[in-house]
Amino acid sequence: MIEKIANNYVQFDKPILYQSLKLTGYYDNSLALGEHGDYYFLGFSIDNALQNIRLKLDFLLWTEVKKESMYAYNMKIYFSDDSIETWHDNLNTNIGVRTIPAQGTAEKLLLLEKTNMKTF
Repeated sequence: MIEKIANNYVQFDKPILYQSLKLTGYYDNSLALGEHGDYYFLGFSIDNALQNIRLKLDFLLWTEVKKESMYAYNMKIYFSDDSIETWHDNLNTNIGVRTIPAQGTAEKLLLLEKTNMKTF
């Protein structure tokens, strides 16, 4: 999912340490999909193995999205007819390049992803 790393990534001068996790940079990205809405991504690169990150964040209930390379937590969906505070569990979310949320909805989740370059 993360493709243009050089254009939207900032390497930290000094890593940020959380327990034994080493956050090495920050990224953000957005995709304007016209009538399908906009996507916004933001997060950190982490200089630890995926399994180590999951163990250190074991208080989060991760859902495996892609075998041993992508996990999600707190998958939620908002429907425009609901109040602004109402988010529903979204266990049927589809994560990937060709997925677009239904019109009148917004989705949010925490994604842990291992790429060829880094872990985000």
